[in-house]
Formats: sequence, structure tokens, C-alpha cells
Amino acid sequence: MTKTYDAIVVGAGNGGMTGALTLTKAGKKVLLLEQHSITGGCGSSFVRGRFEFETGLHQLYGIGDCFDGKKGALRQVFEELGVWDKIKFVRQEEAFRLAFQGMGDIALPNTRDEFVRELQDFFGTEAKAIAEYQELVEKVGLEFMSLYSFVAENKPVTQKEFPYLYEYGTYTGEYMLNKYFENAMLKGVYQCLYGYLGIPIERVPFAVLAALYEREGGTWNVHETSMSMSNALTNEFIDCGGTLKLNTRVARILIEDNAVQGVITDDGEVYHANIVLCNANRINAYVDMIDNALVPETMYEDLRVSSVSQSIFGLNIGLDCTAEEVGLENATSFLMPPPGGPKRRYDVNLRQLEDVPMLYVTCYDLDDPDYGPPGTTTLAVLTSKLTDPFVELPPEKYHEAKFTYAEKMLDYFDKFYPRVREHIEEIEVFTPMTIMRYIGSQSGAIYGVDSHIKDLIATKLDARSPFSGLYFCGATMLFGGFHTTLTSGNAVAKLILKDLRDGAVPVQHDFTGMKNIEAIREEIRVGKVYNLDYRGRKGKVRRDVAVLHPDSINFRVQRISAETPSAKTIRLVPVDGYVPPFMPGQYICVNAEINGVRTSRPYSISSPAMQRAYYEITVRACANGFVSDYLLNTLREGDILSGSGPYGQFYQFPAVHGKKLCLLAGGSGITPFMSMLETDTERFCLDKEITLIYGCANEDDIIFNQRLRSLTDRLPGLRLIPVISEPGAECRERRGFITAELIREVLGDVDAHTFFLCGPQAMYDFVEPELEKLQVPRRRIRRETQSAPAEPWLLPGWPGQVAPDDTFEITLLDGRKLPAVAGESILTALEKAGIAKKNQCRSGECAVCRSRLMGGQVFHPGTALVRKSDMRYGYIHPCVSYPISDLKLMI
Repeated sequence: MTKTYDAIVVGAGNGGMTGALTLTKAGKKVLLLEQHSITGGCGSSFVRGRFEFETGLHQLYGIGDCFDGKKGALRQVFEELGVWDKIKFVRQEEAFRLAFQGMGDIALPNTRDEFVRELQDFFGTEAKAIAEYQELVEKVGLEFMSLYSFVAENKPVTQKEFPYLYEYGTYTGEYMLNKYFENAMLKGVYQCLYGYLGIPIERVPFAVLAALYEREGGTWNVHETSMSMSNALTNEFIDCGGTLKLNTRVARILIEDNAVQGVITDDGEVYHANIVLCNANRINAYVDMIDNALVPETMYEDLRVSSVSQSIFGLNIGLDCTAEEVGLENATSFLMPPPGGPKRRYDVNLRQLEDVPMLYVTCYDLDDPDYGPPGTTTLAVLTSKLTDPFVELPPEKYHEAKFTYAEKMLDYFDKFYPRVREHIEEIEVFTPMTIMRYIGSQSGAIYGVDSHIKDLIATKLDARSPFSGLYFCGATMLFGGFHTTLTSGNAVAKLILKDLRDGAVPVQHDFTGMKNIEAIREEIRVGKVYNLDYRGRKGKVRRDVAVLHPDSINFRVQRISAETPSAKTIRLVPVDGYVPPFMPGQYICVNAEINGVRTSRPYSISSPAMQRAYYEITVRACANGFVSDYLLNTLREGDILSGSGPYGQFYQFPAVHGKKLCLLAGGSGITPFMSMLETDTERFCLDKEITLIYGCANEDDIIFNQRLRSLTDRLPGLRLIPVISEPGAECRERRGFITAELIREVLGDVDAHTFFLCGPQAMYDFVEPELEKLQVPRRRIRRETQSAPAEPWLLPGWPGQVAPDDTFEITLLDGRKLPAVAGESILTALEKAGIAKKNQCRSGECAVCRSRLMGGQVFHPGTALVRKSDMRYGYIHPCVSYPISDLKLMI
């Protein structure tokens, strides 16, 4: 692969993508490096069950026309980059709804005139003030957003060009609201969007807040989630000749003679360029990615002026009913506590887990009826938080704190929508630690650093760096958020092109004449001396993340124990430190090199979750078991294996799943249940009623036989029901299969239970129709899958003209060619050819191995959880994709 480029872009988040595409369309040879398996950063999605959840977009600005008649700024960027007509935008009918417990609510239209009219009708005595204030925020907001064009053109900010910024820039939102309005609820309307900035109303700059209330352009969402937007930008970049490398983390930005020379990745690969556009946070870059001795001390002083922004705690929820059925009528809602109650400072709320101060709610289906599966609803429920309360916890308390707070959020949500919880089919809980892990930001910040006027003056107006050729875009430049970061990449790329053409000429902004500027300058001076020196946090993000989610773990095999004639339990002890905590039911990936082939397999953790000294996995022999055969017959105590931390969503959340559980296991599918049951026993969870129905071929196949029976004595609510399909003459267990009749007989009240299923595909094929006979709704069935189909050619949709042993040819973008057998996954073909492809679940669910099919046809089983826009843009999951013709593949 070429290692020298005109420009390298670090990070394929919003700004990185638009920046890379802008440079590519200008004829530059560009390398875009992204640490994850997908582009987009927070502009992405993930699939759980039949739901596709939005990662970060809730309302998108800059698409509709502005009040001055011009097209929205973001629309202009997309048109310029050639992707406007490739993305379907959906205008929201309402701007938002503001609701107070016990006080009522107001829902506001999403057009400027109707927005103002509704407010004037609702707050009649302040109608004149509303009109004046709305006119002011539109002028201020539009002026503020024009800062991006000044960056692109390298023009100085002056009082002449920005009269409103100089007049109002140093006032807080609270000051201006108190100046114009009397009614507390009206003030609430004009302040509730401060959550999109992460700065409390008493501190948020009015000029920044105003940009969110320019209503003429309205707010929008993206059909097929923001992943559709990211895919459009990514594919346009590739089709225009750009080079994209996924799963590639930049370790260092190379500097020599005060100029950028390129980058070096975590894998030691060096790429050269005289231009580097960094979409990573400026703090991360100067502290962790550049030799600190080369960075001028004044740069670290400037960084001290700013505080890291807030993060978020959230619930992604999929309901098995329509929004109307549970009383959801508004696409965007801000749910507030009763007025007059006890209040905490905003920054204190960000650090506490005792209660829920407020919720932001997005219901995507109301404006876009085709957003999710028919008859369902997709929700995002959020509240502002920082990583602090989670980092400060002992690691083994993390999951308890996470799900306890999630339950508190559901309780709060119940006060507004009491019928939602009983319809939850899927729920994914994320914390600020999730954000920090995914985007690598300081403290999981979603907006980089706060956007006060002092921050703009100190660092955020300047895309350049002290090093020739190094530029910044994204949330570190001006403002965080979607339309702003997308715009930033385009603006900074234009600045780069201008510098290449005309030479880099430093711009001098003149803030003389700005009201209260001397106080701002004093705040900057004090901040440079007394605020946090971020060099003290060098490496902290990766250290904090690694406690819960290490990149990899080296294990020593401490013990191998026989469970049955065909199954063994392997105890894996970390060579260094402790294993990350896990939720009972999760799995780890075990890596192995067998006969020269490097591969991996997921195995459920079978040990209890109350300790961090080891993991145990239980492996059973299976036909054509490439890795299981190695683990059972070759692996020895004392050997070293590498593996992953815990993954997966197959776990109990009592606030949703209840405390009456029916666990249906088949064969080695007992392993996650063993972890669940022993953990419940050690935690003295005596309030659950658990029925374990365990199907095996014969009595000798019952894994953990004695341990399971002893648990029935220690866990009062547990019943064990083995079911033997091929019983011997002396069999004393139930005989037959796990049928609807057996389940009804054992449980009695089937409707009260949530079912957890784990076993081979044959078990699912039999048991799931039995549950249908019992009319068990989807929301009460949890299913684990950790392997590709054993015989994909027997699945519906397999082309009859293709035999399992037919061989095709895969051509990679670098020209390499390799054979691929139709009946084996593309991932297997890559591994046999010695090509490492990052993967995780090997069942088509996690999308870590996601690749782009550039030519040819594959068979994808219906169980593969592929994003909607990925299907449209030709992305596949190689772990469950089977070649049915010659292929061209971008991995």
C-alpha cells in the first residue's frame, strides 16, 4: 500500500469525513484513518434484535432554508460534496415539547412563524417580548454560524463583521432571559435546549444558545439513521479516489523541524504527509499523540483555559407497539421535575447517581413512520452526566451502578409515560464510559470542551496549530454537535487548500469593543495559570477504558476440568492484573493459531461474576470444530492464550425482564446460565423465580450436573428440569423435547415469565415455534447466538445452483486474490489466507468485521443484523457472508 499522501485525516467522525472528502474532491491524495470498524463516530447506528438504534443524532440543524432566504449551511456543504441527493432527510413536525411534572406542558411547531405564534398564544402578556427576543436570537444565531466561513477564508473576526457577537457575546443565557421574560415556563422554553451545548443556563453564552433557536430552517432527522449520512460521505470519498483504513488507531502524530511529517499507528505502520487534519480532540492530540517536549508551553497554557464538556447517560429502547399505543405524541421532549423542588448545581448533577434531574427523549418514528419495523417504536432517553462517578467506583461495582441508574431513569420516565415499560422489547444502556471508549474523548465528552467566549478566543477559533501542516476540525473547533462538526471539516479543509495555494498567513482577531472583554481576558489569564494542566491526564482515557474494555488480555490456562465425556471447563487467569468485570451471560473471544491459521471464537463465560481473578469458559466437542478441537485436545495447563474482555447483550435486567425467568438451554448453551445462577446465588438474590429447562441428548451430556443440583438447595427460587431426547433405559429425567406442552405444564402462568434461550441452531428451530404456540410475545424472549450457521446451504434463500463445495475467488482492493468455498464464511476464507480481519461475535450481530462488497454476490442469512443503510451501500458481515460468485472486497 502507498505510504505517502498529500494529506492524512485522523478520525472519520463528522468533521474528519467532510474534511477528507473536501480535500479529495480538490484533487488531493488523502488517507483517512479510523480506529473503529465503521465511519461516522457518533454519526452511526447499531442493531439490537429487529431494531436499529441511532448512536448520537436527535435533531439536525442546517438543512432547511434560513430566515434570510439562503439554503441551510449544512445543505450547502452536502450539495458541494455531492451527497445531498443520496441522503433522505425528514423534517420534524414539532420543534420540541417541554413538560413539567404536575405543571403541564407545551409543544411547539417546527416553523418559525408558528413557533412564535404558539408562544404568544400561550404567554399572551409577553407576546411583544417573544417577538423581539425571537428576532434577536435569529440574528445572533445566524451571525454566530457564519464563523465557519471566516475560518475557511482565513478572515479575522471584527466588530464590524459581528456586531451582535460583540454586543451580546459575553452575556449569559440566563441574563438575557431574565431581561426579556417574566414567566418561568416561557424561560424554560427558551433555555431547555442548553442540554445540546452541555453548559448550564446560568453560564451558557447567549450567543451560542441563540443559534439553537433559529427556527426558520427547522430541525430534521435522517432516514435510516445518521449512519446513512456517514455511509454516503464515506462511499463518495472512496469513489473519488480516497483511501480509507478502518480499525486503525493513530498512536502518534510525527513532528520534525516544527512541521508535521505524518503519523504512526498502534500497529507501528508509518504514513507520510505534509498535511494532517486531526478530527481527534485537541487535548488528546497535544497530550497523547505528540511528543510533549515539542509542544510550545503556550499551547498547554491555552488548553488550560477550557473545561471538558459534559457526557451523556442513555437508554436506547425498542417497543413492540406504536408510539400512539403508549401515549407518545411528541418526537422530541424535555421532561422536567416539578417546579419549585430542591435544586442542585448543574455540575453537581453531572457527578451524582442518586436521582435523575431531567430527561431528553427522542421518538424517531413519529416523524418517520418507516424508521423502524412496522408496529414498533424506537426511543432514545437521555440525561447529562460525566464519567467521574463511574471512574471513581471500584470496577466490580460498575455494572450495578449502571443498571441501578438506568432503572431510576425508567422510573422517572414512568411518571410521564406509565405504559412504556411493559412494551420494551429491546433496551441498550450506555454510560459516559461507553462514550469515552467509543470516541476516545476526555471524560467521554460529547462536545469536546465547553464553548464559552473565552474558549473561542483561546483556542477554538484557530484551526491551525503551532506546527506547519497540522490542522484541527470537529468539536475541538468552534462548537460540538452534528451540523457544526460536519461544517467544520469542510471549512478547515478549505483553509488548508487556501494555505497550500497562498501560504499560511496567521489571522489576528480583534476583540476590542466587545462588551466585558476585559473580564473575559482576565478569566483567560487566570485559567492559563490555575486551571487543570491536561498533561497530568496523559494516557488516562485509555487507562480508564482498559479497566472495563481492554484491547486484549493475555491469559494463562490455570486449570482444565472435565465436565462430561465431551466437555471441559478451562480457567483463564490474566497474566497481569485482573479481568474486567462482566454481566453474567456475556462472552469473551479466545484467539488461537492452529496449523498456521490465526482465528478466534466466542465462548460464554461460565464462572460467576463476583470476582475478577479469572474467567472460566466451558467448551464442548462439535463436528468440524476447528477451535474447540484445539482447546479440548491440544491446549494444556500453563499455556498462554490471548483473548478479549467481555461482550454481548445476553443478560438480565430485572427492571425490564422481571423476576420470573424461564431459562431454556440446549447442550453447551447451559454455560451463560451457569454464570447467571451462581452469581445470583453468591449475591443472595432470593426474590427471583427461575425455572431452568435443560435439553440434552442423554444424561451423560448434562454439563455441570452436580453443580446445578446443588444450586437448587442454595437458591430457593430455582427449579431444574432436565429433558433428555435420547434416554437410556435407566433414565430418570423427563424424556422428549422442550415442547409448548412441557413449558406450560412446568410454568403454569406462562405470561408472567421472560424466556432466555441459548443452544444450537437446531434447538432454536424447534423451541421458537413452541413459544409461538404459547403466544409468548417477542419482548419476553431473549436469545443468544455465538456462531455462524453450520450448514448455510440449507437455509431459506440459498441459491440452488451453488453447491457448498463450489470455489470462488475473492479479490481485495490491494490486488491480492484468495480462494473461497461457498459453504464457508468469507471470514474463514480470509483467515485461511493469513489475512487478519478484526471480529468478535462471529454470528453476524456485532458488525465488527463489517466490510464493503465492491463486486459479486454473497448469501447473507436472515439472522444477520445488518444496518439498513449498510444493505443499501453494499456492506456485509463476513462472519456470516458466503460467496456465491467471484467477489471484490474492501476489508
